[in-house]
Amino acid sequence: MAEDNLFNGSVNYAFNDTIKDYFLNKKATVGSLIEAVNTQLVRYYKQKNQGMLLMLDTPNTPRILSECKDDKKLMRAMLAYLFMQTGSPVLLYGTELG
Repeated sequence: MAEDNLFNGSVNYAFNDTIKDYFLNKKATVGSLIEAVNTQLVRYYKQKNQGMLLMLDTPNTPRILSECKDDKKLMRAMLAYLFMQTGSPVLLYGTELG
């Protein structure tokens, strides 16, 4: 994962879509959320999953608090879920203020 003081990982955009479908878009059930997360976990070996960057907002996507329509409780629930998953959670500067 880390070599020569560098972190080797990639952003798991599929995870972003999955978590947003459940929490924001209400398109997913608990069962389909679990199935989607498990499907993503079996795609890669353990070390790759651990190195995947889990982000709810990125420089290329809308801010998560805006997507939550300023609902800080919802955003915090999503962040709590993010930190319980396999991978490397990343907060875009400012997300921690919500």
